[in-house]
Amino acid sequence: QDYCPNSAWTEEFFIPLLLEVMERYHPAHFWLDGVWLPGRENACCCEHCQREFAQEFGRPLPVDPTPGDWLDLQPFYERSFDRAVSRIGRAIRSRDP
Repeated sequence: QDYCPNSAWTEEFFIPLLLEVMERYHPAHFWLDGVWLPGRENACCCEHCQREFAQEFGRPLPVDPTPGDWLDLQPFYERSFDRAVSRIGRAIRSRDP
């Protein structure tokens, strides 16, 4: 399973890890390299993505998406990632403005 920005992993593992790094090593900044968006061949269909997609679009997340489904799926995954990065940024800034 790839990283899912809709799961609790960001808050339960990644943010605490970054805050610990800040406390121990006092870095000047973080560089979060790489793109965490899933490729179309392994798009996340976990329970978190299913719930978020249904809330946003009022229909179930397509498990076997057609090309037309990607008109909603691609921006959904991009927004999910952007929200996770925003949560990470807020946690870092709240620790050290």
